[in-house]
Amino acid sequence: MLREGGARVVLVQPTREDLDAMGPNLMSRRNRQAVIQTAIGTVAEQLRERSVAANLRGLPAGPPEKIARPAGPPSGWPGLVELRRRAGRRRRAAG
Repeated sequence: MLREGGARVVLVQPTREDLDAMGPNLMSRRNRQAVIQTAIGTVAEQLRERSVAANLRGLPAGPPEKIARPAGPPSGWPGLVELRRRAGRRRRAAG
């Protein structure tokens, strides 16, 4: 429906490598670190594909807290609630 309406659509989905990292229970937290590390690479690879990159060119930059990778390993990254809290503080300070 989106495509029929004229929207360009990019589908990013798990690769075989991602599924192998997840293991048989896709909801398990046991492999979280490996899944995140694998997804960082496989998603970046999918986004670099020529047709996908062409669709993404020219998009506006997103909010820094949503596009910047936090420092350190994924297990030490802040949760979404903390990221939202930080973004709210930055907006209040800027405005």
